[in-house]
Amino acid sequence: MNSRLSFSLVATIFVIGSLSPAPLAAQEYSLLGSVETRGMTVYRKDSPVVVDATLRDTWYPTALMRLAATHRLKSDGGDTSVELLVDHALTAVPAGASTGDGNALTDAFGSELGSGQPQTGTAGTGSALATSVLLNHEIYQAYVSVRKGAHLALHAGRQRLNWGTGWTFSVTDALHPQSPTSEVEPGFDGLSVSYYPSPNLSLEGAVAAQDAMATEDVNDLRQALYISAYVAPVDLSLSVVHQYATMLRPGIGMSLPAGPVLIAGELAFEAYDPRGEVLNTQSLASIGAEYTWSADRSDLVLLGEYVYNGLAETYPGPAAASLVVTTDAAGGFQRPGRHYAVLTAGLTADQSWSTEHSLLANLTDESYLVRHDLTFLRVPAVDLSAGVTWNAGEAGTEFGRIPQGMVVELGATAYF
Repeated sequence: MNSRLSFSLVATIFVIGSLSPAPLAAQEYSLLGSVETRGMTVYRKDSPVVVDATLRDTWYPTALMRLAATHRLKSDGGDTSVELLVDHALTAVPAGASTGDGNALTDAFGSELGSGQPQTGTAGTGSALATSVLLNHEIYQAYVSVRKGAHLALHAGRQRLNWGTGWTFSVTDALHPQSPTSEVEPGFDGLSVSYYPSPNLSLEGAVAAQDAMATEDVNDLRQALYISAYVAPVDLSLSVVHQYATMLRPGIGMSLPAGPVLIAGELAFEAYDPRGEVLNTQSLASIGAEYTWSADRSDLVLLGEYVYNGLAETYPGPAAASLVVTTDAAGGFQRPGRHYAVLTAGLTADQSWSTEHSLLANLTDESYLVRHDLTFLRVPAVDLSAGVTWNAGEAGTEFGRIPQGMVVELGATAYF
């Protein structure tokens, strides 16, 4: 989190605190988190996407350690409550690990870390970096919220709104950042107001500042409005996201149950082309269904979803620096494909093990990403897992460009 955001959060917390009409009495603190360790074996493709030809068609080992935590501090004072939430994670990888694209981590960090070669002073017996790790700290959410009764709430900081009906993509969501390297999608940095006139109706307005902080231009503030209503048996949402000379996207979403099947879809229209600086409407849509079957000792979930990305006409081909219109890639501006499909099958048996298999396919360039997971749940508060991720496609396709053709993982996660 940069200094501008830190200052904004501190200032906002101070202002909100000063507006509280009464002292907050009862305080409650909770902490939820996990500790994860993962060992991996990675296959480098025999492909031009691996820059160093001598490393093509080879395997290398690596590892990952991750500490994730969600802190929540809540204070109640009559009709007003204040909550502070921080959701973050610290990830560590061995300093000698390779990125798998033919370059060591020395390229990413601009130092000799990650070279993986014996260093001076080891008498040729090994690497001086054998016990060193490289750390990465991610903040997914960090906000303070003030609730007035049951109908009004104000949130300030890094946050996520409950947006969209899509399982994999939300074509209406141009507010939240998209981070392809993060295992958890982060929130936007800014302010939001939520109004709940009834249990079945909510109205939310937000201002996101991540672009404005990056460019130091107030015109790059992003505004969003989201309305959600439940009219039995249908969940309905209306939304619009706007950023000056960048995007204007109204959208609608809907979901409804049909027996054991939940059907959901979204439709959006991106009305602005920032490349040509003209109004040029492109459509985006998704439709999907989730089937759930439960028995005494087993649960089965099947999911299928199709996504149409009309932005491929405005932004054809692979993402490039000249096509980046937001600093956070929100809204799908960098996705090169026009048609996507997602298939997922998950089974949990006797609360002792679970397995999930998923396919993400870019139907336009015929590339895909596949994931297989098996998790043992017998040990209380501990998951033991094994997984395989692989991809296929020509070197110029979306998933074919990934230099790691296969990743085999063994891991353990403890929850607290």
